[in-house]
Amino acid sequence: MNPNVEQMTDEQLLEEVALLNQSAFRVIYRRHSARLYGICLAVLRSDALAQDALQEACVAIWRGAKSYSSAKGKAATWMNYLCRNRCIDMLRSRKYQSLLIDERIDQHFLPDESAPDENAQQSQVNNSVRKAISALPKEQCRLIELAYFNGLSQSEIAEATGLPLGTVKSRMRLGMDKLRQSLLKDLRNEV
Repeated sequence: MNPNVEQMTDEQLLEEVALLNQSAFRVIYRRHSARLYGICLAVLRSDALAQDALQEACVAIWRGAKSYSSAKGKAATWMNYLCRNRCIDMLRSRKYQSLLIDERIDQHFLPDESAPDENAQQSQVNNSVRKAISALPKEQCRLIELAYFNGLSQSEIAEATGLPLGTVKSRMRLGMDKLRQSLLKDLRNEV
């Protein structure tokens, strides 16, 4: 690796990345990947999704380095912004919402590894919960996810989403009623 590249500022490195200099990109990655991963993990709260988001952010840095301008701000701020936007895009994506919900259901309802018969039963419960949550309208699903998997209060959800508190409460109540009905229906079908 060129020792001169190691001595460059982040802004200079991004200029080199814009010229498709792979050595410059490796230095950028080494300097910033841990922090960018931390941003991804804080936003997505999932190791697997954070790794995907980091990879997408790195591709965006590689491809978008031409659009970076040091006059608009520091290189680290620009990379943080790209990374955060990738995470938000993932959260809005229905595919990733489904993966995130599945992972969080598994985390919250992990069975005891010492009891195989209970594992099978717990797996059925997890599948029922997944099915019930995926059947909810998107706006109800998102609010319930924020409350039960992210631990936010209804007031915090209203603030985070920009929705009126009354709307948050009514959507959550409707969503919980639908979940209850769906899970009771599954329970009756098993009996």
